[in-house]
Amino acid sequence: MKLLTASRVSAITVLLFCSLVFLSFAQPTSTDGELQLAAGRISPILAQDIGLWSGPADSTEKIPVIVQVEPDQFDRLSRMRGDGLAANSLPLVNAYTARLTAAQIRSLLRSKRVEYVTLDAPIRSTFDDDDDDDDEGGSGPSSFLKAIGADKAWDLGYDGSGVVAAIFDSGMNGSNDYANRVIKRVKFTSGVPEAVGWRKRDPYGHGTHVGGIIAGNGNRSRGSYGGVAPGIELLSIQVVDESGSGLTSNLIKAIDWLIEHKDAYGVRVANLSLGHPPLESYLQDPLCQAVERLVEAGIVTVVSAGNLGKTDRYPKIYGAITSPGNDPAVITVGPVNSRGTATHSDDIATSYGSRGPTYLDGLFKPDLVAPGNKIPGSRAKGSWIDTHHPELRIRGGDDDDDDDDESHYLRLSGSSMATAFVSGTAALMLQANPDLTPHQVKAILMLTASKLTWPKMLEQGNGMVNALTAVRIAEAADTVTQSLTRPVPLNWQSGTERVWAGGAMAVADRILYTGLVDINQAVAWGSGLDWSQLLLPVDSRAWSDGLFAPDSVFWTDGIFFTDSTLWTDSVFWTDNVLADSVFWTDSVMWSNVPLDSDSVFWTDSLFWTDTNLTSGTSALVGDE
Repeated sequence: MKLLTASRVSAITVLLFCSLVFLSFAQPTSTDGELQLAAGRISPILAQDIGLWSGPADSTEKIPVIVQVEPDQFDRLSRMRGDGLAANSLPLVNAYTARLTAAQIRSLLRSKRVEYVTLDAPIRSTFDDDDDDDDEGGSGPSSFLKAIGADKAWDLGYDGSGVVAAIFDSGMNGSNDYANRVIKRVKFTSGVPEAVGWRKRDPYGHGTHVGGIIAGNGNRSRGSYGGVAPGIELLSIQVVDESGSGLTSNLIKAIDWLIEHKDAYGVRVANLSLGHPPLESYLQDPLCQAVERLVEAGIVTVVSAGNLGKTDRYPKIYGAITSPGNDPAVITVGPVNSRGTATHSDDIATSYGSRGPTYLDGLFKPDLVAPGNKIPGSRAKGSWIDTHHPELRIRGGDDDDDDDDESHYLRLSGSSMATAFVSGTAALMLQANPDLTPHQVKAILMLTASKLTWPKMLEQGNGMVNALTAVRIAEAADTVTQSLTRPVPLNWQSGTERVWAGGAMAVADRILYTGLVDINQAVAWGSGLDWSQLLLPVDSRAWSDGLFAPDSVFWTDGIFFTDSTLWTDSVFWTDNVLADSVFWTDSVMWSNVPLDSDSVFWTDSLFWTDTNLTSGTSALVGDE
């Protein structure tokens, strides 16, 4: 395999003596044979690149890496430097960044003080310019909001007002449907926080579009191209540059900054429509550790599943959920092709959206899906996307201008767009009930998601986000008495279709059914069945107090996952969430979600030889 060349990664400032400090406390303490035992402390792909298994790689090229050390070692090194917040330190995850040769990395691993070494991988915004061409707009752009019931949530009085969301992306321009609601702009592409000037607030154009889906009021289109939460306020955190690329280490620094300033700006939601290909287990991934800190800080963290669903060589790929979407703590969102209609019966999986399960850990992902094909949103004029893809501009129609060059909107596809729909929905829920924790928001979203007929489980997750029912449950939930203050309807009418909440959720390695579902019939979804037919008639009208009983998972304070259990805290399932859950090991995943004959699984040997991670140009690290 060709050694990864650091020269192709966006430059960051790394002090020379940092590398010397690393090496000074990482003197060889073992033989090469013993070094093999350190393989659990290095990313599998990085180990292959530096010749950990086949002998030292003969190269002087330096590789950008993130080195995690024991907490006391991080503190000691920070004191030696006289500063714990230097340009190349990542205090949030007890790590430093450096550019090291293969030989230096091998030497570093001989120190037991080094906990883990991985690539400082390029992150990419997850939009896809190769749309599934069977969606030609259908009944119009407003159908995307109608499909999730956002318009009906507005009728209840919820538009996201009073909620602040942080958008980690390419920035946001100053001329769009939400410009006066961007309360702060900060830039982290250099590794340190910088103020954002008036020009080129979004040089790539991705963040502006994502912001429009979340927060646009549609004023420039007479309401046609509005967002989910048109009353929300936004905090723009730029972590990718004009090419749509950034560094994992800079994203971690930006997350650290947000945690420190979350109370000052009142941030409750974070949207990360970006990521990098999975390199290791989420348990060892420093970016995953960083987003877990976001959740622990009380911020609902919504992350894209990625666009690694296919390549020119492989038409269908499973197991390529991107980081940090592979972390169980966050809400991971995949895209579906809603074919431009508000109905769900014709929804299909996109070809490009990343499918589960997660790489190495085998966890169920994505958590849910949202419209992600040819989605209208705000246009950042003069940005890279705008100038390189003028065909994506929305021409005429409901836009104020007939000249597409003056259009205020464009259509993009990908899990980025789907993620924005869920972030907007979370804002509506938090407006309805500010006391909800990130874990409760996630549980409600998964439980209420509408099961789709055609996409497989590993393509749709728990189903299409159901904003109306999620907001209704949030509105009715009393977190003090741990109950619902009133029954919540299980369905609502969308045109000629009745939209049902799922009543069941798959998570980690099992499926959990509420008492509303006949588990003798419902062992999976996405098999061409109408899910509403599987709901038990006796409980098919409304959820009542019993759903949120005190011992229910929805009211545990620490809904986190480990490699061996569903939740870290002991969870006692009441009769309303059945204990006889179905496990993946019971052949649910493979017998009821059969893989297609032309599909493959994401593996090290299959893909990394075809992907130059540091170039930022491959379809596997971003746009197809």
